[in-house]
Amino acid sequence: RDAGCLRGIALPFRPVQGADATALRPRLALAGRDDNSDSGGMGVSGWNIGEAIYCFGDSPVADQPALIHGDLVISFRELRRRACGIASYLKSLDLPAGAHVGHYLRNSNAYMEAFTATALAGLAHVNVNYRYLDEELIGLCNSLDIRVLVYDAEFADRVAAIRESLKQTVAFIEVCATPPTDFAVALDSLYD
Repeated sequence: RDAGCLRGIALPFRPVQGADATALRPRLALAGRDDNSDSGGMGVSGWNIGEAIYCFGDSPVADQPALIHGDLVISFRELRRRACGIASYLKSLDLPAGAHVGHYLRNSNAYMEAFTATALAGLAHVNVNYRYLDEELIGLCNSLDIRVLVYDAEFADRVAAIRESLKQTVAFIEVCATPPTDFAVALDSLYD
Protein backbone atom coordinates (compact mmCIF):
# COMPACT_ATOMS: atom_id res chain seq x y z
CA ARG A 1 0.00 0.00 0.00
CA ASP A 2 1.16 3.46 -0.81
CA ALA A 3 1.23 5.43 2.43
CA GLY A 4 2.28 8.67 0.71
CA CYS A 5 2.92 11.42 3.19
CA LEU A 6 1.64 9.30 6.05
CA ARG A 7 5.18 8.11 6.76
CA GLY A 8 4.46 4.43 7.15
CA ILE A 9 0.79 4.54 8.11
CA ALA A 10 -0.94 1.80 6.15
CA LEU A 11 -4.20 3.06 4.72
CA PRO A 12 -7.16 0.72 4.19
CA PHE A 13 -7.40 1.81 0.54
CA ARG A 14 -5.24 2.67 -2.44
CA PRO A 15 -4.78 6.46 -2.56
CA VAL A 16 -5.99 7.96 -5.81
CA GLN A 17 -3.15 9.42 -7.87
CA GLY A 18 -2.62 11.04 -11.25
CA ALA A 19 -5.31 10.40 -13.86
CA ASP A 20 -7.16 8.13 -11.41
CA ALA A 21 -7.78 11.16 -9.21
CA THR A 22 -10.60 12.23 -11.52
CA ALA A 23 -12.43 9.06 -10.45
CA LEU A 24 -12.77 10.47 -6.96
CA ARG A 25 -16.08 12.31 -6.93
CA PRO A 26 -17.61 13.77 -3.77
CA ARG A 27 -21.08 12.93 -5.09
CA LEU A 28 -20.29 9.21 -4.73
CA ALA A 29 -19.57 9.55 -1.04
CA LEU A 30 -22.59 11.78 -0.51
CA ALA A 31 -24.79 9.26 -2.28
CA GLY A 32 -23.34 6.41 -0.19
CA ARG A 33 -22.55 4.35 -3.28
CA ASP A 34 -20.65 1.17 -2.62
CA ASP A 35 -19.85 0.04 -6.14
CA ASN A 36 -16.43 0.15 -7.69
CA SER A 37 -17.46 1.31 -11.14
CA ASP A 38 -16.64 5.00 -10.66
CA SER A 39 -14.17 4.88 -7.80
CA GLY A 40 -11.07 3.26 -9.22
CA GLY A 41 -11.91 -0.09 -7.60
CA MET A 42 -11.95 1.35 -4.11
CA GLY A 43 -15.65 1.60 -3.23
CA VAL A 44 -16.63 4.37 -0.85
CA SER A 45 -18.79 3.04 1.97
CA GLY A 46 -15.84 2.22 4.25
CA TRP A 47 -14.10 5.57 3.88
CA ASN A 48 -13.72 8.05 6.68
CA ILE A 49 -13.29 11.80 6.35
CA GLY A 50 -9.52 11.52 6.78
CA GLU A 51 -9.22 9.19 3.81
CA ALA A 52 -11.37 11.48 1.66
CA ILE A 53 -9.25 14.54 2.57
CA TYR A 54 -6.11 12.53 1.84
CA CYS A 55 -7.41 11.78 -1.66
CA PHE A 56 -8.69 15.30 -2.29
CA GLY A 57 -5.23 16.61 -1.40
CA ASP A 58 -3.82 14.92 -4.51
CA SER A 59 -6.66 15.45 -6.94
CA PRO A 60 -7.92 18.14 -9.33
CA VAL A 61 -9.46 19.97 -6.35
CA ALA A 62 -6.23 19.93 -4.31
CA ASP A 63 -5.72 23.68 -4.49
CA GLN A 64 -9.35 24.55 -3.77
CA PRO A 65 -10.33 25.80 -0.29
CA ALA A 66 -10.99 23.00 2.17
CA LEU A 67 -11.25 25.14 5.30
CA ILE A 68 -12.08 28.79 5.73
CA HIS A 69 -12.07 30.36 9.16
CA GLY A 70 -11.90 34.12 9.37
CA ASP A 71 -9.16 35.26 7.01
CA LEU A 72 -7.36 31.90 7.03
CA VAL A 73 -7.98 29.69 4.00
CA ILE A 74 -6.45 26.21 3.80
CA SER A 75 -6.51 24.15 0.59
CA PHE A 76 -7.16 20.43 0.45
CA ARG A 77 -3.45 19.94 -0.33
CA GLU A 78 -2.41 21.92 2.76
CA LEU A 79 -5.01 20.20 4.95
CA ARG A 80 -3.68 16.85 3.76
CA ARG A 81 -0.10 17.89 4.61
CA ARG A 82 -1.06 19.11 8.06
CA ALA A 83 -3.29 16.14 8.87
CA CYS A 84 -0.62 13.68 7.70
CA GLY A 85 1.95 15.23 10.03
CA ILE A 86 -0.41 15.11 13.00
CA ALA A 87 -1.49 11.55 12.12
CA SER A 88 2.16 10.47 11.97
CA TYR A 89 2.70 11.81 15.47
CA LEU A 90 -0.43 10.06 16.74
CA LYS A 91 0.74 6.78 15.18
CA SER A 92 4.16 7.21 16.82
CA LEU A 93 2.44 6.93 20.21
CA ASP A 94 1.64 3.26 19.49
CA LEU A 95 -1.95 3.58 20.61
CA PRO A 96 -4.35 0.73 19.91
CA ALA A 97 -6.66 1.10 16.91
CA GLY A 98 -9.71 3.12 17.81
CA ALA A 99 -8.13 4.73 20.89
CA HIS A 100 -9.83 7.97 21.89
CA VAL A 101 -8.43 11.39 21.05
CA GLY A 102 -10.19 14.20 22.90
CA HIS A 103 -10.68 17.50 21.09
CA TYR A 104 -11.02 20.26 23.69
CA LEU A 105 -11.19 23.00 21.09
CA ARG A 106 -13.39 25.74 19.82
CA ASN A 107 -14.44 25.65 16.18
CA SER A 108 -11.40 26.42 14.06
CA ASN A 109 -9.24 25.08 11.28
CA ALA A 110 -7.14 23.37 13.95
CA TYR A 111 -10.21 21.41 15.06
CA MET A 112 -10.70 20.03 11.57
CA GLU A 113 -6.97 19.35 11.13
CA ALA A 114 -6.95 17.30 14.34
CA PHE A 115 -10.23 15.61 13.43
CA THR A 116 -8.91 14.60 10.00
CA ALA A 117 -5.60 13.39 11.49
CA THR A 118 -7.40 11.32 14.11
CA ALA A 119 -9.36 9.54 11.38
CA LEU A 120 -6.22 8.99 9.26
CA ALA A 121 -4.45 7.46 12.24
CA GLY A 122 -7.29 4.99 12.80
CA LEU A 123 -8.22 6.57 16.12
CA ALA A 124 -11.58 7.80 17.42
CA HIS A 125 -12.46 11.46 17.80
CA VAL A 126 -14.18 12.54 21.02
CA ASN A 127 -15.54 16.06 21.22
CA VAL A 128 -14.88 17.69 24.60
CA ASN A 129 -17.15 20.64 25.32
CA TYR A 130 -15.08 23.77 25.85
CA ARG A 131 -17.38 24.80 28.70
CA TYR A 132 -16.33 21.83 30.86
CA LEU A 133 -14.53 22.67 34.08
CA ASP A 134 -12.02 20.62 36.06
CA GLU A 135 -14.16 17.83 37.53
CA GLU A 136 -16.22 17.45 34.36
CA LEU A 137 -13.05 17.20 32.29
CA ILE A 138 -11.48 14.66 34.58
CA GLY A 139 -14.65 12.57 34.63
CA LEU A 140 -15.07 12.65 30.86
CA CYS A 141 -11.42 11.95 30.04
CA ASN A 142 -11.16 9.09 32.50
CA SER A 143 -14.51 7.48 31.74
CA LEU A 144 -13.85 7.56 28.00
CA ASP A 145 -10.17 6.60 28.27
CA ILE A 146 -8.97 9.69 26.42
CA ARG A 147 -5.41 8.77 25.38
CA VAL A 148 -4.50 12.07 23.69
CA LEU A 149 -5.95 15.47 24.50
CA VAL A 150 -5.80 18.20 21.85
CA TYR A 151 -6.67 21.56 23.36
CA ASP A 152 -6.69 25.29 22.63
CA ALA A 153 -4.09 27.44 24.39
CA GLU A 154 -6.86 29.28 26.21
CA PHE A 155 -7.48 26.03 28.13
CA ALA A 156 -3.80 25.36 28.92
CA ASP A 157 -4.05 26.37 32.59
CA ARG A 158 -7.09 24.16 33.12
CA VAL A 159 -5.41 21.20 31.40
CA ALA A 160 -2.22 21.76 33.42
CA ALA A 161 -4.25 21.71 36.63
CA ILE A 162 -5.94 18.38 35.87
CA ARG A 163 -3.39 16.45 33.81
CA GLU A 164 -2.08 14.41 36.75
CA SER A 165 -5.64 13.18 37.33
CA LEU A 166 -6.04 11.89 33.79
CA LYS A 167 -5.32 8.19 34.19
CA GLN A 168 -5.09 7.10 30.55
CA THR A 169 -3.92 10.28 28.82
CA VAL A 170 -0.40 9.81 27.47
CA ALA A 171 0.01 12.87 25.26
CA PHE A 172 -1.14 16.46 25.02
CA ILE A 173 -1.25 18.60 21.89
CA GLU A 174 -1.70 22.33 22.31
CA VAL A 175 -3.04 24.67 19.63
CA CYS A 176 -0.97 27.74 20.37
CA ALA A 177 0.80 30.72 18.83
CA THR A 178 3.61 30.68 21.41
CA PRO A 179 5.57 27.73 22.80
CA PRO A 180 3.21 25.26 24.49
CA THR A 181 3.16 24.30 28.13
CA ASP A 182 6.09 22.09 29.11
CA PHE A 183 4.09 18.83 28.95
CA ALA A 184 2.56 19.37 25.49
CA VAL A 185 3.61 19.55 21.87
CA ALA A 186 2.46 22.39 19.65
CA LEU A 187 0.01 21.31 16.97
CA ASP A 188 1.75 23.34 14.27
CA SER A 189 5.09 21.67 15.08
CA LEU A 190 3.59 18.40 13.83
CA TYR A 191 2.71 19.62 10.34
CA ASP A 192 5.98 18.57 8.71
